[in-house]
Amino acid sequence: MKVHESERKRSWLNKVRTVPPSQPLLPPDIKPAVQQTVYEALLMDRQLDIKYLKRGQKKMEVYRVHPIAAIQRGHITYLYCLISGHEGLRTLPVHRIQTAMMREESSEAPKGFSIDDEINKGRFGFGKGEQITLEAIFYHGSGDHLFETPLARNQTLTELENGSVKLIATLPDTPQLMWWILGLGDGVEVVQPETLRTRISASIDNMQALYRKDR
Repeated sequence: MKVHESERKRSWLNKVRTVPPSQPLLPPDIKPAVQQTVYEALLMDRQLDIKYLKRGQKKMEVYRVHPIAAIQRGHITYLYCLISGHEGLRTLPVHRIQTAMMREESSEAPKGFSIDDEINKGRFGFGKGEQITLEAIFYHGSGDHLFETPLARNQTLTELENGSVKLIATLPDTPQLMWWILGLGDGVEVVQPETLRTRISASIDNMQALYRKDR
């Protein structure tokens, strides 16, 4: 029996799924009119007047912004922009923008700006763009996936006599990196840099203090 091409396509959709590698979270609600205006301003290189509600605040901030780029990170969409009267580029979650009005004035991007360069610096892992050389030991097979899915293009992996794996890689120092390391629990030990090792150790101490409390 010959299968029609449209039926094959429907069958394919029932056979393929994407599963997130981390704990799934529900996406925040974005006002459709805000999203449309933000994207139109990006497309047309125009400034925006927005009302922005910071997390935990009740009073909205009024900003004149120069949209530079839109970034989708997980379920959250961010507007990368310049804010008039403020220094440096800012990252604003679009779901916190309450209203947006496109202006006639053209937006201005920093000279030589490249969104790919910003991503490679780790800006959207919410770091400061600082590079570190990470040296870490992975135990109990927790680093085996790095042979097929490297942490960085320049990484080196060395299998040690006790079955553990030593990693050396240069990459951005971001909170996202720290969350990933903490998520591996006792499967990994940061050796260098000392600053990251200290932050990891302090976080573990704080976790222990929480779980030692009597309930």
